[in-house]
Amino acid sequence: MKKLMTVLALGAAMGFPCVAGAMDASEKPLKGKISSIKPDDDKKSTDLVITKGKNKEEVTIVADDTATITVDGQAAKIADLVVGEVVTVSPATGKPTTIAATHGGKKKKDAGAAATPPPATPAPDAK
Repeated sequence: MKKLMTVLALGAAMGFPCVAGAMDASEKPLKGKISSIKPDDDKKSTDLVITKGKNKEEVTIVADDTATITVDGQAAKIADLVVGEVVTVSPATGKPTTIAATHGGKKKKDAGAAATPPPATPAPDAK
């Protein structure tokens, strides 16, 4: 009987990390690309359809202004989100509390620096 209890206790103890791991997996944020944005009829929330993974699975989240929203690291509102942006939504299920969006997932170089032409070199004197 003692051996049976020991085996059951060990089995239960080994099962707990698996349950804890499953809980951690469900708390991971949702990552994907915005494929559509549609304001709800109540005008207080917005449906965001996010495409994720290799299979391009679509997930719809309902967000409102209570979520903390950033675009390229800057504070933003739902109206600032655009189709094609890469987003990370936390939590992955239920009402989102944070939405972090980036344009294409890559940081862009300073556009002002690229648009400024190089200084002109003086022309030689024509004497």
